[in-house]
Amino acid sequence: MIKNKNLFWLYFSPLMYVMCGIVVVGGSLNLYFNYKDNSDAISKIQLEKTKLASSQIEVFLNTIENSIIFASLTNNDYEDLEQKKTTLLKTLRITPAITDISFVDQYGIEQLSFSRTSLDNSNGHQDRSLEPFFKEAKLGQTWFSPLYFRKDTEPYLTICVRTPGLNNAYIVAQVNLKFIIKSITKMENESVGKPYIVDKNGVLVASPEISEVLMHKDLSHMRQVQAALNPDDENTFNILGKNEAGESIFTSFVKINPLGWTLLLDTPQKEVYASLYYSMIRGIIFILLSLIAAFLLAQYLSKKMSTPLRLVQKAAHNIAQNKYNEIYDFGSVKELKELSIDFDQMSQKINATQSQLETQVAVRTEELLKKTFELEVANKLKSNFLANMSHELRTPLNAIIGFSDLLLEKIFGELTNKQTEYLTDIRSSGKHLHSLINDLLDVSKIEAGQMSLDLRSFKLDTAINGCLTMIKDRAVLNQINIIFDPTDFPSVIFADEKRFKQIMLNLLSNAVKFTLPHGKIWIECNRDELGVNFSIKDTGIGIPDENLKRIFEEFIQGNDFYTNKNEGTGLGLAITKKLVELHGGVLSVISTVGFGSVFSFNLPQPPKI
Repeated sequence: MIKNKNLFWLYFSPLMYVMCGIVVVGGSLNLYFNYKDNSDAISKIQLEKTKLASSQIEVFLNTIENSIIFASLTNNDYEDLEQKKTTLLKTLRITPAITDISFVDQYGIEQLSFSRTSLDNSNGHQDRSLEPFFKEAKLGQTWFSPLYFRKDTEPYLTICVRTPGLNNAYIVAQVNLKFIIKSITKMENESVGKPYIVDKNGVLVASPEISEVLMHKDLSHMRQVQAALNPDDENTFNILGKNEAGESIFTSFVKINPLGWTLLLDTPQKEVYASLYYSMIRGIIFILLSLIAAFLLAQYLSKKMSTPLRLVQKAAHNIAQNKYNEIYDFGSVKELKELSIDFDQMSQKINATQSQLETQVAVRTEELLKKTFELEVANKLKSNFLANMSHELRTPLNAIIGFSDLLLEKIFGELTNKQTEYLTDIRSSGKHLHSLINDLLDVSKIEAGQMSLDLRSFKLDTAINGCLTMIKDRAVLNQINIIFDPTDFPSVIFADEKRFKQIMLNLLSNAVKFTLPHGKIWIECNRDELGVNFSIKDTGIGIPDENLKRIFEEFIQGNDFYTNKNEGTGLGLAITKKLVELHGGVLSVISTVGFGSVFSFNLPQPPKI
């Protein structure tokens, strides 16, 4: 019994723990997702109800606003007083929420006034120039007053619109907001939460409890109200907060235009949990029953499998010790018999495979050594070839270019037109080949890791002006305006001056090459905490999207339909990218066909520079 108990805890207690853990985790996840689904569903329903009520209130306000705007448009300078009176009475009749409407001239004198709740004062000539609407209402904008109450219970709002024309008179209407109170009261009856409206300062302006509104409660200290007052949030839900009674709640809110008010709906958290109680009880019962079943199953497996498992463990240990000649018998059960046969076959296959692997490893090792030697020889031949090409090719090329220049300068006498043409082609081809050789050598040095940077401080404007001098003739020939204002540039940067000039010259040459006559090129620079950033912008032909990812590859030219295919080596941008990366920077491009390109790169700087 002791031996069986030891085996049980040795082999099956981890299994039981895993099974129990799976049951507990599964049940807990089920409870959690039930809670999430339930709370999300309630939140979404509450948000939709909030949006519906908000839209109804906005439609109500927009209808009234449009009626007053229409009345202001028809009350122009050319209508007589009777026509204005007819318009105001019509507006009062078709818009029940408007209880009082007045026409006030540009001097603040009330010329016409009509009311549902009191006697009309059509010609009272009352001075209303001291009222807020007269000072604050602007032409083309609807003015809304703060909420106020009549008879201590009826909420009202004053809306004012200035009339167009020379005189800019005022249409002033007092609006009964009972509709808003009814809307949120109806919303309270249909929801499990409490709806209410706050103004842009967080003061309560509408609630089913009118007594709370009359107290002008300031709710701006509440977390959900603070979230609702955030101008960046139009609407949201599932904001967890507390109500005035200290209960945990979920809140959804929607902004009400054009008043700047916000409609909120607080849902008690206990309402969200209420529907989970049954699921929690059912889940707990399921977990307990599953734990009992797991325990019983583990005990059964302990009695049934302890001996075969020890034999399997011994067999695995023998195989680990390279003992492949053992004969295994795990018992009389069919599956265990088959497992014994499998172990025997596996031992034999492992033994054979190990021998084959040793042979293959030896062969592969010999092949790798041979390949490594071949690569070293090829690399050495490449280095020798490049060294010879540098000396053997550039020396005669320099002579060809030099003698061509001398002949073209007519030092040895006048030339015919045909001779001048041929000599020009010889010099151009020689320079092109010389550039190609230099680019190939640069690429080889960079790829071999043999190019080092001579980092030092140098004057930025001097370096850029040197590059501009080298491309000036071609830019002037094509009437291209290069805009460079060094006043906003850093005076000194820390980099390899020679390689920096090579980067700038490659990018500027490309910009000039691909910019149509009368175009523009901008050189821009700024510094941030990461280093100095440069941009070369042009108004050239641009680069198609399918070529943008390939222009930094070797022997790839950006565009062939504008430039001569023989012009350029196709290595300039590849070298430029590698030089920028040697400095620790990044080169990128943005381009639109027909509008130009922007090549940007950054050079990291030490903190003291």
